[in-house]
This record gives sequence, C-alpha cells and structure tokens, in this order.
Amino acid sequence: MYCRTHLTMRRLAPLFGISPAAVGRIISRHGPLLVLAPGKRKPGRHHILVVDGMLVPTRDRTVSASSKNYRYSAGLQVLIKVDTRVVLAVGRPLPGNRNYCTAFAESGIKDACGAATVLADGGYQGTGVLMPHHRQAGQNRLSDRNSTTPPTRGYAPASSMPSLA
Repeated sequence: MYCRTHLTMRRLAPLFGISPAAVGRIISRHGPLLVLAPGKRKPGRHHILVVDGMLVPTRDRTVSASSKNYRYSAGLQVLIKVDTRVVLAVGRPLPGNRNYCTAFAESGIKDACGAATVLADGGYQGTGVLMPHHRQAGQNRLSDRNSTTPPTRGYAPASSMPSLA
C-alpha cells in the first residue's frame, strides 16, 4: 500500500493502528521482498513487445553527449510487453547523440528481445523491427486504409448544407 498510494508513514500509521516508526520498520523489512524479480527467460515468439528510446538529461559527462537542444543527455532504450505494459528491460545508457538504430543494438535491448515480435517507431529502420504505418523499401504507397476513413478537411457535401431560403 505504501508503494501504490505514496502515502507518508505518518498517514499510514493510523490506518493500521500502529506507530509511524513501526510502519517504517515493516516497510524496510518487507519492501525488498515485494520487488518484482527480473525475468529469467527471453520472450518467446508469441510475445509482442514495444521498444522506444528517450533522452535523459544528465550532468555526468562520462555517459552523456551534446544532443538535441544542445543539452548533455544519455539515451536509454526501454523494452515493454504490450499486453501487460511491464518493463522487461532497460538498455545500457549511451551518449545522447547516438541514433536509435545503433543504440538498439549497442544497449543490449536487441539481445533482450529474443524471438518476439517487436514494434517500434520510424527511428528503428533497418533493425528488423516492425514499424506500423511505415512504407517498406520498393513500396509505392501505404495500404488503402485512408480510402475507408471519412475526410477530415474540406467542405461538407452540398446536401448537408443548410438552405438560406
């Protein structure tokens, strides 16, 4: 309850009828037992995963490099499971000026994927992951999914316009 609600120990104590010091002792003793153990097996072929990268601003110049907006940041790759939204792996931090294609392989996330189907955005071209709504090499255009959706811009048909008479 302490981890899920972010209540202070002072507020948790009256809920259970104990002192705040006792709440602190219980959390420090039982908290490490509640931490999720990391997965021991690589995801299988039937799993669907999502990988994405992010820039984390940092002052540690040993792992960071000047990147977007002239900030020193480290790039992290995060791998999550689609159905449960559980973070499976976080890659090694790399300098922020690396693009996602190289960071995907160098951070160790590619090895953590196993044989699973991996979804990513357009920054992961050439890495073997699936990119939804992305044109493949040699493909002239995307599928005709836009032909079935109604237009979002333009004028309404004349039949739906109110008459001025």
